[in-house]
Amino acid sequence: MPRSVIAGVDVGSITLPSADRLVDVLVSAARGAGVDPGGLVVGTHLQVTRSGRPHVVLTTSSAGTAGWQWWLMVRALSGHRAPLAVCVGRDAVGDDDAVEAARAAVEERAGRIAGRCVHFPGAEAIAGTMTAGQITAASAIDVVTEVGRGELAPDAEILTGARVRPRWEFGALTLHVQHEGQGVYLPFESASALRVG
Repeated sequence: MPRSVIAGVDVGSITLPSADRLVDVLVSAARGAGVDPGGLVVGTHLQVTRSGRPHVVLTTSSAGTAGWQWWLMVRALSGHRAPLAVCVGRDAVGDDDAVEAARAAVEERAGRIAGRCVHFPGAEAIAGTMTAGQITAASAIDVVTEVGRGELAPDAEILTGARVRPRWEFGALTLHVQHEGQGVYLPFESASALRVG
């Protein structure tokens, strides 16, 4: 199986919705760089460096993708927001503070210990109402858990909406949900936008 290179792109201190839009730019640029968007994993990581300055870093990975392909994809961001630092494999460019943030995010992603996953294999296949078992079978999500309660039964129904943002925790891509009554669960991050009734 081809090794997966993880790239980190520090896009500065921006909101998570703005970072999500940049994820869409990276995914669109993937095809032009010869990368299959269906196998692409892109996440966001909030980093606070030693200077105390907050940074939002995008991390990307896809099995078999070469470093030069990541550089092509990152170039697509420059028309939307100039990156403060880019880290691809062992190579990094940018100011020291931003490189520190990018490297820290790459380490989080490599260890699957932190960060929001915005684009991942199977993301489009899990839009709508699905069971926890269907979500884990059809996507890269490893586990669905109720906030404060633990893992859901495979037959629990989740109203996912258009896009979910699972998080890496303890080596697993985890979708957090909350109970909304009448047996319905909503993704925790987007629950206010999807609230029933």
